Amino acid sequence: MPKTQDELQQLIREIVVEQKMKAVPQKPKAKPGDQAGQPPAATPTAERLRLSNKQIVAAAAVLVALVAAPVAWILWPRNAEIPDGMVGLWTTADPRYADRAFRVTKTTLTFHVGPQDSTYHDIVRVRAKKGDITTQFTVYYTHSGLELEFPLLYVERSDTTIQLLNQRGMTWRKQES
Repeated sequence: MPKTQDELQQLIREIVVEQKMKAVPQKPKAKPGDQAGQPPAATPTAERLRLSNKQIVAAAAVLVALVAAPVAWILWPRNAEIPDGMVGLWTTADPRYADRAFRVTKTTLTFHVGPQDSTYHDIVRVRAKKGDITTQFTVYYTHSGLELEFPLLYVERSDTTIQLLNQRGMTWRKQES
């Protein structure tokens, strides 16, 4: 990867020179009996080649696209499904949330507030960014015609936990059925 503007311009010049050299028709080599003394065909060199600003910008755009596309592909969040280990009822030991819980299924998200009050929501889609030991999920669900987000960190290990991104210090654990 070029580190300076000069290195980038040199790389672009080399690419353009290479493309122009491919476009220059090659003369067949002289055979015995051909006329000697004819000047050899001119080939472009980096010193003689003058690049316009448009050519430099176009080559730079191609280079940026070639580098950015794979990086974006790797880092872009993927559509995902709810993992089997996430399906279930989740509660926390924090006494402030003793009467709160949420239930996740493959297609719905339910928030429990108190023993009698629950809201059910259809899951629209799920995005995931996988880390070393955690996966950041964003569950998109509908509520009163609006699409809302439920972002969380899912840690799947012997003691599987969830942390809501807006409550990092609070751990939610799945209740066994």
